[in-house]
Amino acid sequence: IAKSVKTIGQAAFKGAKMLKTVEFLKPSQLQEIKIYAFQQTPLEKVTIPSSVKKLGEASFADTQKLTEVHFETGCQLDSLPSNLFQNAEKLTKVVFDGTNHVKKICSSVFANCTSLERFTVPKTVTDIGSGAFRGTTGLKTVEFESGSVLDRIGQGAFADCGITKITLPEKVKLIQELAFDHCGNLTEITLPKIFEKVDQGAFNFCENLLRFKVEEGNMNYT
Repeated sequence: IAKSVKTIGQAAFKGAKMLKTVEFLKPSQLQEIKIYAFQQTPLEKVTIPSSVKKLGEASFADTQKLTEVHFETGCQLDSLPSNLFQNAEKLTKVVFDGTNHVKKICSSVFANCTSLERFTVPKTVTDIGSGAFRGTTGLKTVEFESGSVLDRIGQGAFADCGITKITLPEKVKLIQELAFDHCGNLTEITLPKIFEKVDQGAFNFCENLLRFKVEEGNMNYT
């Protein structure tokens, strides 16, 4: 895609059955990829240019051959929009290459990405939305960058995941209902000392949860 292109329109390449590779010529001036732009394409890898300021909902959804996504260093996105990579069943690697400003992972971004095994949440993220990782049955490890400002884990955010253990960063205050519902492999979770509330059913059917640890000094859970 020519470096002078600033917008890729709604559903521009949706259903393009032969599209396996998209290359953005540098220095890219692309600022927006609109909703459904690459939905239902056989893309295998993609690197989002740092110039992009907005991604549309489901712009890479149902890309069932997509295995790897990179966000260039200097990424200007404020959020990963709803359903962005939903149903990308072969997606194994999502990497932020250097600095970024992502503040929110919205609802169902990685829903049903069953091959995703590891994810590192950028330190700038404050909110993980409802169902963001729902159904990522292969997801064993979720890590948080040092200095994380994550505040909230939304409804069903990690429901039906393969997570085995997780330590939440020090700014987290709220885990909403069903956040870890049916995480049958989860054995251990550690909450920070300023943590305030676990909503109803947050750990429904976590049948192998053995250790629920709250850091010393927490005034709500002792």
